[in-house]
Amino acid sequence: LTRRSWEDYRAGCERVIEKFGKLRLVADLDPDDFGELRQAMVGKGWGAVTLGNVIQHIRVVFKLAFDNGLNDRPVRFAQSFARPSRET
Repeated sequence: LTRRSWEDYRAGCERVIEKFGKLRLVADLDPDDFGELRQAMVGKGWGAVTLGNVIQHIRVVFKLAFDNGLNDRPVRFAQSFARPSRET
């Protein structure tokens, strides 16, 4: 990874920790939680591209954790944590 990519992924992780706390179990996260996280990020006034990039970074981190056996099942984000559409 480039330094910039690493910093982007780290910032995404920090946003998750800020919203859910360090002690929250990944198994306890559900689509409603990610919907709330997305709404909190929308409230920051970011543009669609920035919002989409941050959402993608967060999703990648959780997928990587599952692929490497750190989670016993994939995280369900549902449509409430989707990237903004290209039309947006």
